[in-house]
Amino acid sequence: MSHDVRSCSLTLDTAPARAPISVGDVKAHARIDTDADADRYLPDLVNAAIARFDGPEGELGRALIAQTWVFRLSGFRTPIILPLPPLISVDEIAYTDPDGNSQILANSLYQVVSDRLRPAHIIPAYNESWPATRVQPDGVSVTFTAGYGTAPEGVPADIRLAIMQTVATWYEHRETVIERHSIARIPDTADAILARYRISFF
Repeated sequence: MSHDVRSCSLTLDTAPARAPISVGDVKAHARIDTDADADRYLPDLVNAAIARFDGPEGELGRALIAQTWVFRLSGFRTPIILPLPPLISVDEIAYTDPDGNSQILANSLYQVVSDRLRPAHIIPAYNESWPATRVQPDGVSVTFTAGYGTAPEGVPADIRLAIMQTVATWYEHRETVIERHSIARIPDTADAILARYRISFF
C-alpha cells in the first residue's frame, strides 16, 4: 500500500544531529592506521555511505538517526502512510479548511499505528472522521520525527556494520571509485545484511 506520489511531497525540517557511524568507527572496523591520507579521504566516504542508505533518497527507505520531516498531501486519506520508518512521533497534523483557514488537528482525533519495521500509518480515532479540507496540493501536512533515536548506538548494529563494510570497501578500492566518478559498489555481505531493512515508498 502506498500513496500516489503525484499528490504528496516530503520536506526535511530538522536534519540528524549526529551520524550513525564515525570515521573512528570505520578505522577500528577496518584496522586503518591513523594518517593524513585516511583522515582526508575517509570523511567523504563516510558521508557518501550514509547518504546512500539514509533518508528518502537512501536505498533503505528509512531514517537512521532522529530527523524531522513535513509530509504534505492533497487531502486526508485513510490510512495516511508515513515514509521513513521507524516513526518516533507525529508532532503535528495541519490542514487547510474549505474556507482557506489553517487548522491544527487535535491529537485526540487520530490514532498512530507503528512499529520499527514497517511504515507507520495514521487513521481517525474511534468514532471520528477526517475534517473537510480545501482541495490543493498541500491541503494536509504531517510533521513527524523518525529514526532509531538520537544516538548512533540506537541504530541496529547490523545496519551500522553494513555501512562500515561499505566504507571500508570503497577505501580499499578507491582507484575504481575515482575512475568511475561515482560510488556504486556495495559489498555483497553488506547488501545481504541490509536486504531485510529495505522499504519502498515513493
